[in-house]
Amino acid sequence: MNKSNVKKIYDRNYAQNYNQRFLLNDLSKIEAEFERETIAQLLNDIGDNATWLDVACGTGYFLSCFPEIERSGLDISPAMLETARKANPNIPLIRGDYRDRRPQWEGKWDLVSCMWWAYGYVASLAELEKVFENLARWTSDRGVCFVPICEPDFFGTGEIAIPYDYKDTNRLGKDWGQIQIEALTWTWIDECGGKNNKSMIAPKLEYVVLLF
Repeated sequence: MNKSNVKKIYDRNYAQNYNQRFLLNDLSKIEAEFERETIAQLLNDIGDNATWLDVACGTGYFLSCFPEIERSGLDISPAMLETARKANPNIPLIRGDYRDRRPQWEGKWDLVSCMWWAYGYVASLAELEKVFENLARWTSDRGVCFVPICEPDFFGTGEIAIPYDYKDTNRLGKDWGQIQIEALTWTWIDECGGKNNKSMIAPKLEYVVLLF
């Protein structure tokens, strides 16, 4: 993950307009409401005194929907956190990298979320494993992780199913093993905002389940 590029994308102007453009517009608000309802149900299922960490919390929109909950957010963008603090006064909102271990958080949070495909900014599957390992480590024994997954099938990957075991021994040789494709990368060009989200990783759902 290129930190400077992420910070460049999510600048102050982008942060100030983010909710309206990507969460509350006619296209996205149905998904945003579904995720809000899912969080509400998960917190209710956990029960009294539930604690919640939203990783890559962005503008803090979802955090602001649950002012009665002990909650915190983590994000790498100073501008997004600035907006999040306005919507969530007096709660811990930490600037940091979700790849960092943070031992003080191990087993601390009853709900750990990472939404809107934010995990995809990592540079490799090895880094993705670090992120998911952190999410799992930060979750309490009674807790749950909520991570909506961007499936490669969403993009229409054609005839290649992922994970894809490549076993052509005529090309690889019978002693070379096999090639397994576990994810794809994609770039989103925001023509209106003038931003490029480059080389995002989209792992197969089965791969994510295996990691957890």
